[in-house]
Amino acid sequence: MRAVGGVISFGYLLVFAWSLPLWLLDDGVNQYQHDPTMYAVAQRAVQDAWMHNDNPIGRLLMPAARVVSVTKVPGHCPSGPGADQPYAEYRARVRYYTVFAIPAATLYVSCGGWRWSKYPPAAPALSGA
Repeated sequence: MRAVGGVISFGYLLVFAWSLPLWLLDDGVNQYQHDPTMYAVAQRAVQDAWMHNDNPIGRLLMPAARVVSVTKVPGHCPSGPGADQPYAEYRARVRYYTVFAIPAATLYVSCGGWRWSKYPPAAPALSGA
């Protein structure tokens, strides 16, 4: 009987741990409502984050994603796909959260949603002497 109670308690703990980030965190998109362009970029970044975390195990391990930042970086998008998009000058950073709302991986979205990376963008080269 004691083992069954322990298993049930552990099950409750797992459900609580998994659902905690869903209760505590929103997707972070509403913080950009003041600027329609940034708001659209943030929405697209959250969609891209879920697209990149679309396997069932990934969704169990990282049940929440939140837009951390949206910035305008003119000229960062090279020529090619996405360079002529209306949001090509914007970058967004989306953070995934694991159980107990612990921050995990980060996805960097650029070129209006046409490029993604799990690594931060390279810093621009400094010119001068």
